[in-house]
Amino acid sequence: MPDGSFDASGMNSLNHYAYGTIGDWLYRKVAGINLIRPGYKEILISPTLTRGLTEVEARYESMYGTVASRISCRDEKITVDVEIPANTTAILELPEREEEIRVGSGRYHFEYGTVTRLDRSPVSMNSTVAEILEQPGGTDAIRCCMPEILEGPMSAYLQGKTLSELAAMAPDSGRRLEEIVERMKGAR
Repeated sequence: MPDGSFDASGMNSLNHYAYGTIGDWLYRKVAGINLIRPGYKEILISPTLTRGLTEVEARYESMYGTVASRISCRDEKITVDVEIPANTTAILELPEREEEIRVGSGRYHFEYGTVTRLDRSPVSMNSTVAEILEQPGGTDAIRCCMPEILEGPMSAYLQGKTLSELAAMAPDSGRRLEEIVERMKGAR
């Protein structure tokens, strides 16, 4: 505890491995901050575009100073801002770019077009069942309107189909499938 005593539960560590792995993934994979040489003397910035995260920012206080990475992917544009501390070098591997960029200390800004969309797309009759299930409220909407999609031996097959394809396969189900779209619009 901050005063040096133990937690009342007898637990003396509140920094668990499970929490650390999430932080590690966010810093090293999503924001892309990695060391090449000890102490962050040489740094690799290699962010990963991650669906559902349209903007990510991370800062790490190294022994040389702040290492920062900020990535945004929205409105058909990728923006990357990087801060490299004094007396260090970095290799930048920008998303959707083949070439590595070697830089010294300083602040760098990159902006370029993309067709990648990281935001969750709106549900429509052209959405697959699997895409709907990935979204918050998707499972509930399907269970409420057409639970048979999630049950039985055909479930895996049906999850690859769009709602329009399902409507064509079972014409009497069209209204219930449209209700899934309406429920998902209300959940946004």
